[in-house]
Amino acid sequence: MAAAQYDSIAEAYEATRSSPLRRHVEGFTLRRLLGDVRGRSVLDLGCGSGIWARELRASGATRVVGVDESPAMLDQARRGGQDPGIEYHLGRAQEISGLGRFDLVLGAYLLHYADDSDDLHQLCRAIAAHLRPDGRFVGLNENPDQAARACHAYPAAGFSKYVELPRRDGSEITYQMLAAGRLFSFDVRHFARLTYERALRDAGFMRIEWVGLALDPAGLAERPAAYWREYLDNPPVTAIHCALQP
Repeated sequence: MAAAQYDSIAEAYEATRSSPLRRHVEGFTLRRLLGDVRGRSVLDLGCGSGIWARELRASGATRVVGVDESPAMLDQARRGGQDPGIEYHLGRAQEISGLGRFDLVLGAYLLHYADDSDDLHQLCRAIAAHLRPDGRFVGLNENPDQAARACHAYPAAGFSKYVELPRRDGSEITYQMLAAGRLFSFDVRHFARLTYERALRDAGFMRIEWVGLALDPAGLAERPAAYWREYLDNPPVTAIHCALQP
């Protein structure tokens, strides 16, 4: 689902990285969950342009492997610089093999690209198969608890979210975004919280935590509180933190 979409919008999507929300909410939330990565190995699934792969290496990760199914996004990642501690692979996260086991798997906007429930189960099994016994999975994800009627435009953030009704597992969610002077869209899928948790538990995860978004205090120095309020009060996405051990 993701490859064809992102091949055509790779540059415009990358421009959204400069958004205050992505820097001070998305990034801040993920960094808190990832913790100290010094000396760690990390598998970055759905790595896109490699922005997290490069940051993880700069933060002390000894080995980072990025996987993405979009050739255009991987081209951007490779143009981001050569680092012997980072390697990139083209392919679907559900189908990867032979990369070894890692301390951490990062899935920043990954699970909701599964085509259906069976595909979601396959994806969760692939994540678990690439973790060490004490490894963790950290990700950002569609917020399964956001009511369908609460999906609407976020004008301050420059995007809108629309959900296919009646909403059920596998329903399409369409995002429209404005970045770099271009209006573009992409689709993800809705799954219920229980569906996500069943797939993760069936894959072997014993601890599953949904973690709300957090605002970096530095963000308040850049934008007033009102700018952040709508996004944080009605979050379209959430974070997830899972471990194979309880």
